[in-house]
Amino acid sequence: MGWASAMPVFLSLYPSGTVMEKRKMALIAVPTSVVVLFAFAFLGDDILTFFGITTVVIYSQIHEGLSHTLLVGLVILGAGLIILGMLWFASWLSKIMGITGIVIITRIMGLIVASIAVEFIMDGVALHFPELFGFEGHDE
Repeated sequence: MGWASAMPVFLSLYPSGTVMEKRKMALIAVPTSVVVLFAFAFLGDDILTFFGITTVVIYSQIHEGLSHTLLVGLVILGAGLIILGMLWFASWLSKIMGITGIVIITRIMGLIVASIAVEFIMDGVALHFPELFGFEGHDE
């Protein structure tokens, strides 16, 4: 979901840049984010203790074992490659989508992120106050 909202944000941060400047920025931003996500995947407990909760930490801690950790790593790399492709062709894609298309995608992504946030909040409330909902929340 975040990959689709990356392009409009990327374009809005540097609207006057040339295509080559934007591609250079993409080649710096995406590897940096992949390294950060790998750090969360492999050092999740320590980072979680230091900063609070993130999606990569949660998904990397669902199962134990090397195969699961490698799978999380492959997903991170795949997401990084998709984002790099979106940012690499962002100028071209923005011309095809137009302002209206970018605004629509940005709003849809915002709605999806908001709904995920509400679900996390409801799960937390249900976990700590099960009597309010008559159940124990989602199983892990």
